[in-house]
Amino acid sequence: MKSWLKLGLATLLLAGCQSAHMPVPSDADAERMKVYGRQGLKIDESIRFGSFQVTVSERSAVRGPDLVLSEVFERNRRRQRFSFDIQHQDDVSWHSSCDVMLEKHTVRTKVVDIAADDRSRLKCTIAGVEPGVEEWLLVVSTKDASPMQGKLTSGTISMPVNGTNQLQHGLPAEETTGYVISLQDNRFVYVDVLDSGTVWMPVIEQDYRNAVGAAVAALLLYEDLRAHTAEAT
Repeated sequence: MKSWLKLGLATLLLAGCQSAHMPVPSDADAERMKVYGRQGLKIDESIRFGSFQVTVSERSAVRGPDLVLSEVFERNRRRQRFSFDIQHQDDVSWHSSCDVMLEKHTVRTKVVDIAADDRSRLKCTIAGVEPGVEEWLLVVSTKDASPMQGKLTSGTISMPVNGTNQLQHGLPAEETTGYVISLQDNRFVYVDVLDSGTVWMPVIEQDYRNAVGAAVAALLLYEDLRAHTAEAT
């Protein structure tokens, strides 16, 4: 979308509500945690939310050429790998390694750019640094222009991860506004990726608390990368 049109829509959105965020039930059984430290693509980036501390330990260069198939059709592809460590209070640190592929097909017109297809994906391995800790896998991807969908899994445990472009008030946004991680006990983690970010997380058993926290961090870092590459194209 043209920058002037994006700015106009953003202005209208902010005029309609003071603080736009993803839908979160008012009676959600979860602690609300602001996210601090999101800065985009810094190699030594450090973010925190609640009692979780996240430190990016490695981040590759963003690679991938664009392919212009015609005057109106363009494919943008970007790839990056990043790793981070996460610690909850005095728990043992956990480590995550992620691979991101951003791929979007766009139809360009004089007035507006139309997203024809989106084939982006995020894949992360998550594990404790101590031996014997079971590894977790986060895989989310998108099809067409829908928000990311996927799962956080380990052995027989599977937690759906669903992106949304809905807002608490107003019309749906053009981009993803947040994610919902469905825990096994019918409770939910809400990850708002707008502005600095906010996380709503219930009390989670120690067995998989760090895995869920790492999934939250990976989604926030993924959205930072996507926003950065969108501004560069």
